[in-house]
Amino acid sequence: MADRRLAPHVEKAIAQSAAAQKAPAAGGRLAARELGSTPPGGSPVAHRQAAIERGRGSGAPPRGSGSIAEAVRIWKEEPFVDKSAANRDRLMRLWIQAEVLRLTNIRGSQNRKAGNPGPEGSIAKLMFAEINMDVYELCVDLLGAAAMVDYDFEMRRSENLGLIGAPGTSRKMFLRARANSIEGGTSEIQRNILGERILGLPGEPRSDKAIPWKDVPRS
Repeated sequence: MADRRLAPHVEKAIAQSAAAQKAPAAGGRLAARELGSTPPGGSPVAHRQAAIERGRGSGAPPRGSGSIAEAVRIWKEEPFVDKSAANRDRLMRLWIQAEVLRLTNIRGSQNRKAGNPGPEGSIAKLMFAEINMDVYELCVDLLGAAAMVDYDFEMRRSENLGLIGAPGTSRKMFLRARANSIEGGTSEIQRNILGERILGLPGEPRSDKAIPWKDVPRS
């Protein structure tokens, strides 16, 4: 049987949540019935486990900051920007989505502080990747032909570390943002987590679920 023991900090949080819910979590393992038979609204333990896994990366920046700030800056400051009605609509839609994500992160942070974490962490991870890619795609579209110059593929030590670039770096971040849907758990994995653990949807077939990792067939 595969060893499915969780990290110590995850075990502790799940044990505390399980005690509050009067749900067994002996040895830091999730009982199958806690995740298999999902009540309406999702299993309480599953909600907490998903929150623990993704909660650390879901901070709340100030309104209008992050990648959307670069799109707004380009719209206001860069010359020769195509300020058509369609592009204005794209910008506003993305600004609203970025603000909804920011507020979701705030709600998730407050729920965790109150001891009642929810699925906001996985939601934030998924939506951050989607919005970040869409925003930087808009940035290069607004720049037009200028997006193809003043950037090359030479490897340089970055002065800015993080998933959000400094003003004027949208050419680089358009390429960098492609990794947001892969790193830290792919967007497909996030959708599986939300669908199976939170919504209680049937899981994908897993023929190797009860097989130790060392015995899993590899290509």
